[in-house]
Amino acid sequence: MCAVIAIHTFGYNAVAEGARGTALGRFAVIVDAAAVVSVPLFVMMSGTLLLDPRRYGDTGSYLRRRLRRLIPALVFWQAFYWIFRITVRGEEVDASTYGTWILKGTSYQALYYFWIIIGLVLVGSLLIPWIAQVSHRAVLVAGLGFCAMPVLTMLTHTTRGLANVWIETPWTWWVFYLGLFLLGWALATVVVRGVALAGLTIVVAALACVQIYVFRNADLDAAWVYLTGGSVYTLGTHLYAIVVFVWLHSLFAPGGPLVRLTTGRLGALGVITGASTLGVFAFHSAVTWILADSGVLGDDLVADSAPQLVARYAIAVVVSFGVIVLARRWRPLTYIT
Repeated sequence: MCAVIAIHTFGYNAVAEGARGTALGRFAVIVDAAAVVSVPLFVMMSGTLLLDPRRYGDTGSYLRRRLRRLIPALVFWQAFYWIFRITVRGEEVDASTYGTWILKGTSYQALYYFWIIIGLVLVGSLLIPWIAQVSHRAVLVAGLGFCAMPVLTMLTHTTRGLANVWIETPWTWWVFYLGLFLLGWALATVVVRGVALAGLTIVVAALACVQIYVFRNADLDAAWVYLTGGSVYTLGTHLYAIVVFVWLHSLFAPGGPLVRLTTGRLGALGVITGASTLGVFAFHSAVTWILADSGVLGDDLVADSAPQLVARYAIAVVVSFGVIVLARRWRPLTYIT
């Protein structure tokens, strides 16, 4: 979640005109590119938690538990940002136009993710009975197979000589992420130790550097970009997400070097903040915009200096989590946050 906020904070500077020619722009590109793993990682973690047959029960109870939280949250945050656009940003947006934006996933920054997770929950109700009967290896093969669909589309883009047309609608958005969703469950038991963990750390750093290199070099050959990074659909980003997933799990799993951070007060804090990530995902975009518009830390979405940019990020993280954690203390708000 913190990586998602980093993308939406540092990203304005990273994509600004001439960003690669300034120290501040290059700094923003490094952070933005390294954090690109956040969305596929979010989907993989969702698969770990949502595809567990032990927590399934039956189809009806599974769907009621998941959708009882997701549907109210979807409705609330879509309405929230319509009001936000009109009252805070001063935009003139009628209901018909905004409804069209909702169906396009462009009603506000990153709200399309609700469509992804709702779709994955629905298809998950069909997958879990199958997962309960097969091995992790079978789920791994299926996950890699579904991951191949977006990856091969990108890899063969120049060979086919056709434009990439992604059918991104509320009822199809989940398709491109199904492989990662399955891999979250398939890799949930994979933990590495000792020298293997040290080697995996080096691989994580190397793949992050590849992402940064692709983002920093706008004149790279398109085929190289489609292979290595620049999109959540590319092979490089998929590999990056898979390796980071196993690496983080190995660090925090029982017996891992950071397992102590999951116990005691820090562990309790992790549970509280972890339960708040859906609300933070929706709310942080309003916070980052207000920070940029307030004039306190610059008067534009593009920050003027590295300290200003880092301060915006830190405040966005603290405020977003703080507000949502407090909101969740009132039980009715847990259904929308």
